[in-house]
Amino acid sequence: MTVTLTVTNLDGPTSLTVAIPGAASFVRSFSVADFTYTVVANGLNSDGLNKTATVLFSGTTCGAASQTYTAPAACSCVSPVFTLTATAVTCSGNGIMPNTDGRLVVSDFGSGYTYQYSAGSAFDATAALPVSATAIPAGGVLVGTLANPATAAGQPYTVRVYNRGSDCYTDKTITLPQTICVCPAPICLPMVIRRVVR
Repeated sequence: MTVTLTVTNLDGPTSLTVAIPGAASFVRSFSVADFTYTVVANGLNSDGLNKTATVLFSGTTCGAASQTYTAPAACSCVSPVFTLTATAVTCSGNGIMPNTDGRLVVSDFGSGYTYQYSAGSAFDATAALPVSATAIPAGGVLVGTLANPATAAGQPYTVRVYNRGSDCYTDKTITLPQTICVCPAPICLPMVIRRVVR
């Protein structure tokens, strides 16, 4: 990325120090007033963040001036990389009732990634949750309230992870397995039959 900064000196001989984020600071001297100087800084970071270029004048009453600009996001997409796992629901009620605690978890993901997910083997933007892309939680748990799938085949979910822009993403599909909650094994109690004669 290139930043071009134009500075006009209105107050006689002076020198100025120019500081642009990501570029080395440098000094320029002016011998007369009304002299315009253009600063060009190349190779700066394109990260979509706000930056402030600062000009500090010395030898005059001007002091400092600054200009804020937004660095454009990089044009090329770096597809996000991550690992996706699904954790089946647990059982309660003496082991016979499935809980609603299935989880989708991502790990090994990059800084600044956001996500959405939907049920099914392909991402469905109209039914995706959250409604808008949201930052991945620190622990990587995207959802922890999934219901137990109705069939033994399980329930597929597709997770879409974005790297900055909405057009730079990676989809991964995983199946939440069905949990079979069963009654505990019967316990055999010893029985003694006694005949009483009267």
